[in-house]
Amino acid sequence: MRAQRRLDAPDARAGAPSPAKAASGAVGEAPARLLKTSGAGPPGPARVLVAAGEARLRRMIRILIAAPDVSVLEANDGLAVIDVIALRPLDALVLDMANLPGMSGHDTLIWIRRNYTPWADIPILGLAGADMEPQMARMTMMGLTDWTLKPVERADLTARLGALLPAAASLQPPKVRST
Repeated sequence: MRAQRRLDAPDARAGAPSPAKAASGAVGEAPARLLKTSGAGPPGPARVLVAAGEARLRRMIRILIAAPDVSVLEANDGLAVIDVIALRPLDALVLDMANLPGMSGHDTLIWIRRNYTPWADIPILGLAGADMEPQMARMTMMGLTDWTLKPVERADLTARLGALLPAAASLQPPKVRST
């Protein structure tokens, strides 16, 4: 398996190539399944972008939604989200509404929905703290597809995200054979 350049690497903004250049393949080579356009070539895994300011939260979400037919990308701030969705077709975005540096989750949601681009209708699952619960109805009116409270539970996250993904994608973890 080839190593991917992670968009949340500490040097991604300080002197290193931008996430856009990294995503385009200028630094290392991204797997072809991540760069294909919708409907082009054989069907591949569902592509999900997880955007959160905390590496621990991104890693936890990645583990919770790990499945053979789901490819997970990560972004550590709102500007990286914009870079990634501009370059790669995605099937869903998991967006931390409470703790996203650079461009807040709210501002990222507004930017995505208000720009008339091919990705303006991407399904977005928001992650919110309990203190944000009253604001989530307003976020839903602004274009948030669905949301869940943090800390997330696997069953809730996979059910909500699974409803947003193409029918071919399954968020069921691979079965482990015991010997």
